Amino acid sequence: MIILVDDSSSLWTYTGGWNVRSPSTPCPSCRANPDPSQAYNHTWHDTTDPSSSASITFKGVSVAVYSILPIGPPIEQYLFSLNGVASTPFVYNDSNPPATYSFNTQILSASSLNSQASTTLTINIPEGLLLLDYLTYDDGVSTSPSGTGSSSATPSASSTTTNTPSPHTNSFPVAAVVVPTIVISIFLALIVYLLWRRRNDNRQFFFYMS
Repeated sequence: MIILVDDSSSLWTYTGGWNVRSPSTPCPSCRANPDPSQAYNHTWHDTTDPSSSASITFKGVSVAVYSILPIGPPIEQYLFSLNGVASTPFVYNDSNPPATYSFNTQILSASSLNSQASTTLTINIPEGLLLLDYLTYDDGVSTSPSGTGSSSATPSASSTTTNTPSPHTNSFPVAAVVVPTIVISIFLALIVYLLWRRRNDNRQFFFYMS
């Protein structure tokens, strides 16, 4: 899963001379003043101090850093290290720099990291101006493809709960049979009694007549 960390996140550690930039903290005297509405979360950190650095620790399989590329001078150099090991630097050396700021410019891309161990990324600026905007890293956890995005994700095995059906017994409606049987038996017994009674009454009548 891709995790995005803004420059304003407390996960970053800044040392040296950094300017914290946002619409509420303008810096008219700063060398670069891009449009805040085009920066992620409308914030960024910038510095020209060669002794400054920015670092962050995370767990993931890959990482990418994005900045706002300033308008000249023609040389910008950013150095990166992962757990103290130097990574590919970013060097912008254009004799004809663009007349506008370049937002969402990727200045670092590193992969094949060990997601089981913490990785500390450190950024140094020996020359030029860095406008740090945000960082993304892949934590190596697969996600379901329900969301949208350019990165493809392998569906992860979801935890499902199996409901064990309770034992079901086919109960026969005994009362529906027993009650009518008792009623019929009583009714038949009553008929037999009445016939017997009538027969005895007839026998007594003939007896008295004789």
